[in-house]
Amino acid sequence: MKNYLITYGCAMFLLASCGSPSQQPKAPGQIDIAGKIESLTELKASDFIKEINYVALETTDSCLVNENPNIQVFKNNIIVNTNKQCLVFDKESGKFLRSIGHIGNDPGGYSEATFWIDDITGELYFIGWNGTLMRYDLQGNYLGDVKVAPNLGVRNPACFVFTDSLIVSHQLSLLPIQGNEKKSPFLLLDKQGNVIDSIPSLLPVIPVTTNVVRLNILKSEKARELYGNIGVHGMMTAYFNNDDAIESPRVLSTLWKHNGKVRFKEAYLDTIYTLSENKLSPYLIFNTGKYHYPAEERYQQKENDERVKIDYVMESTTLIIFQFRQRGEVYTGIYNKDTQITQIAKGQNFVNDIDHFMPLNPRNCNTDNEYVDLVQANTILEWMEEHPEVNPDGKFSFIKGINEESNPVVILMK
Repeated sequence: MKNYLITYGCAMFLLASCGSPSQQPKAPGQIDIAGKIESLTELKASDFIKEINYVALETTDSCLVNENPNIQVFKNNIIVNTNKQCLVFDKESGKFLRSIGHIGNDPGGYSEATFWIDDITGELYFIGWNGTLMRYDLQGNYLGDVKVAPNLGVRNPACFVFTDSLIVSHQLSLLPIQGNEKKSPFLLLDKQGNVIDSIPSLLPVIPVTTNVVRLNILKSEKARELYGNIGVHGMMTAYFNNDDAIESPRVLSTLWKHNGKVRFKEAYLDTIYTLSENKLSPYLIFNTGKYHYPAEERYQQKENDERVKIDYVMESTTLIIFQFRQRGEVYTGIYNKDTQITQIAKGQNFVNDIDHFMPLNPRNCNTDNEYVDLVQANTILEWMEEHPEVNPDGKFSFIKGINEESNPVVILMK
């Protein structure tokens, strides 16, 4: 893996040297994992935000949130989805606005309610049937489908981001690569689904002849507890007949956008890339040092318990927040892009030193640099029982209106 990255880096350097000095790319920054994992600290909310707001989602028979929900916030909309439903609430009041789409193999029906947002058009793309994405606007109107892959589903986790003219797609196969042929899981498509360009996998090929003998799926809330934010949609583990195994999230988080730039970070690579002019350029490197997880050993979990692969990344204007696992434990870190300082803590939570309410665990960051989480009502009520000194007034007055059957509470952090 190290030789591969060195070769890739040298190629990038040689390409850049053909231009003028002013065109040479800036060397990617370094995020210190190897050093900071030896000197763990406590992460505080004030390290990454200044303000916290709580929004209790309206609870009626028409908008009950099912098990294992996930959340995205886009402009004035809180969008909550489970595998079977997608519900839109008002960001300020939590009032239910509408549902979007439905499960079904009919025109406009999707196979599950997992979706991606085109932040330029405000359209939602749901997983459809036979490799399609189903398009809806935020008013719930069906806009048609677009073919983006031969198939999408449990064995082919994917993610998508959108530019003004492109659908950028990254998709993996949970199964080992058979033979020596490089795959191109990174596709650039136009908005009609036509492939404009492709980028071969950056992972080294591992020719194998094993077969999957068992596939385990862990639901999202338990998966998040054990794996961190990479598990918010659930986790899968494929076991092979030679006792090897590989883990993968049900939905990838390898692509995201920040200030209009498309970023890419794959689990077994230590580099965050920026997509520019249909090419990947190194942006930041996680310096894992002696804890480096060789990509060619990605099916050999038993020997790699000490190794570190960065599983999940969120980016805002000033920070990179990331998570990884080591020895079965989740670690959370922050990298300040201005000061280039890295901090790492064991666990997933930030100490809430702003309003001294529950610990915080942001699960995503939206285009307005706002961090978001969703907490079940019963979890809040249990925490309140353990902290009777907290007065449910002012910004915490929402607590008086919830019970164990209530919809979740959304936490907005900025």
